[in-house]
Amino acid sequence: MGLGNRLLFCQCTAYLLAFVLSLFAAVPLGEDQHQLRGRCLLYGAGRWQQANGSGCAQAHCFHLLRWGPQAACCYSLFVAIFSCAYSALQGFRSTYLLCKSFQESLFSEFVSMLLSCTIALLMLVASATVSDGLNTWCNSVTNKGNTTISCRDAQEEPLNLNEVPTLFYDHFGTAQFGLWCAWIVWIVLAILAFLKISHSRCKDDFSVQYKETLLSQQSHGYFQRQVGSVFI
Repeated sequence: MGLGNRLLFCQCTAYLLAFVLSLFAAVPLGEDQHQLRGRCLLYGAGRWQQANGSGCAQAHCFHLLRWGPQAACCYSLFVAIFSCAYSALQGFRSTYLLCKSFQESLFSEFVSMLLSCTIALLMLVASATVSDGLNTWCNSVTNKGNTTISCRDAQEEPLNLNEVPTLFYDHFGTAQFGLWCAWIVWIVLAILAFLKISHSRCKDDFSVQYKETLLSQQSHGYFQRQVGSVFI
């Protein structure tokens, strides 16, 4: 197996990883959006207050001050779904090229590198959005009166999010893992695409140089034969 085929095999493996990791992000983000009926907890805010006869069965009740911007959840979900679909398409295409031993054009490899870099950038923004947005929300729900609870424990508390139960920490925690790992994989894919371009250019330059050398040798041999025939 040549270097080009080895790089193509690595690309197939990386596309498969990107597909699986994007699913790790898309599924919990979509589930959370479905449970909250399109509302978003990223960058949301709230606070714990004493019951004071407000009908709350506990000593402290959580009051939601504001929902997070819906664009934060929608953007992260869109990037995860797009990454999942594109990696599946490219993985199938790369596997087909590998099995048929077809040579990909230099232009196609260049486009693949640009798209991999673009998706890596989009994935970085989505990963940072989920991580920072979850951290902002957790800061609101973990200060329960005089005690501090973990964000994982807070999802088990009755937060009164319009009476909608949600395992927000598990959902966003899984999405964080998928997005950050997928971001690394897309960087690897961009590097692999760059290496394929470099390999193709070196291969083309060698082919051109070999043809020029062969033509030069043939022309030199023809000239010697012509000179010899003149003197004879």
